[in-house]
Amino acid sequence: MAHPADDALRRTFPDDDLDDRSWPEVAVPGHWRDHPDYAEHDGPMLYRTRFEAPAPPEGRRSWLEFDGLFYFGDVWLDGSYLGPTEGYFSTHALDVTAALGHRTGHLLAVEVACPPVTDRANQRTLTGTTQGAWNPGGIWRPVRLRETGPVPLRQVQVVCTDATPAVATLALRAVVDTVRPRPVVFHTTVLGVDHRHRQPLAAGENRIEWMVRVPHPPLWWPHDLGGQPLFDLTLTVTTEDSEVSDRALRRVGFRSVRMHEHTWRINGERLFLKGAIVPPLRRDMASITSGSATSDLALARDIGLNLIRVAGHVSAPPFYDAADETGMLVWQDMPLRGGYHRGVRSQAMTQARRLVELLGHHPSVVVWCGHDAPDPVDRTRPAPRLLKQQKPNWTRTVLDRSVRRTLDRADPSRPVISHSGVLPNLPRLDDSDSHLWFGWHGGHAADLESYIARLPRAGRFVSAFGAQS
Repeated sequence: MAHPADDALRRTFPDDDLDDRSWPEVAVPGHWRDHPDYAEHDGPMLYRTRFEAPAPPEGRRSWLEFDGLFYFGDVWLDGSYLGPTEGYFSTHALDVTAALGHRTGHLLAVEVACPPVTDRANQRTLTGTTQGAWNPGGIWRPVRLRETGPVPLRQVQVVCTDATPAVATLALRAVVDTVRPRPVVFHTTVLGVDHRHRQPLAAGENRIEWMVRVPHPPLWWPHDLGGQPLFDLTLTVTTEDSEVSDRALRRVGFRSVRMHEHTWRINGERLFLKGAIVPPLRRDMASITSGSATSDLALARDIGLNLIRVAGHVSAPPFYDAADETGMLVWQDMPLRGGYHRGVRSQAMTQARRLVELLGHHPSVVVWCGHDAPDPVDRTRPAPRLLKQQKPNWTRTVLDRSVRRTLDRADPSRPVISHSGVLPNLPRLDDSDSHLWFGWHGGHAADLESYIARLPRAGRFVSAFGAQS
């Protein structure tokens, strides 16, 4: 159930004795605007629910996991504050081991805020194209209790760094924590390969990286070049008593991607990209299902497209699963569009790392893009002013380069583009792509030929053009 927040209710809504019988029931997963009582509401919204859960056995740990809170969250359990969350697309896990030990009946209370964007040149939330006239706020992805052993897998990243018919290389990265030093074994299995990585852990948080080589892998291809074989990768972490403490499952495909001056190769084969930009497939992204995503991508495939650019947002997980299965390549943007306040830089870098953790194992994702249209769009001109975009500013020069460096360090296997809609400029001429609107925002479609003749690199890769932009 949920109720709009006010100052008085904020102080009491986590309390057990609050009378919430008049509060409407709001679907989770979902967006609060899906409920007719809140169809015009911008939040914040207060959520409450009761559940039964025993304390975990001795030596075990319990985690309260939110797969998606849109956009800020503050979480209480049984009247005690657990912590804040920020970012709508990554999982937030809170340790509730001690809290579950006090009783078996529990009250979960969450305040969720998704402030409307009022100044596109000075934004403070990373919601990108998901937020316009419709507010996507809410608990839009599943919530669950998860039990682990003493060493939980807090974060897992799997990236195929290279693949040939002879061998594929997977790079794995895990973040775990433990209350005391101990040895563990990370056990990776995929396509008949059984790999064990032994690692001593220090007390606290530990970050571990290792490689797994898979001989003679069936290669994953875009739909116009071949098939889409996919395989389950299982990762377990085992403690010194040979007990499995935690496990994770990822579905992977083996392929390589290379780009030089916007010439693209998949598994060494040159490919002409034919793509389209997509905003959120549904404004209420919680309603995106495997079936709806597969149907949408089938339409794109049937008209001859082999690339979808997820413009200025991160879509729901079923979209990426469907892209893997249908062989549709994905250009993945960060949820950045327009201008941002200087205070978002650290959070943007954090979310860039979370983006790679979330989507790095998907073979369909072939490029990361840090920022869509960072400069204001002059709708009286068919193309941006080159000299204006050569001048440094904080958004392009500091924010976008920080995000690009973070993406590049987290995943050196894929091309990374700092921003979209910025004309080629030094020092990296392939670090952007063009948005051209000849015949749309200004000029005539016939003017494009002479413009490209004067500035050939502006036509090297055009990701938004004319009426289709």
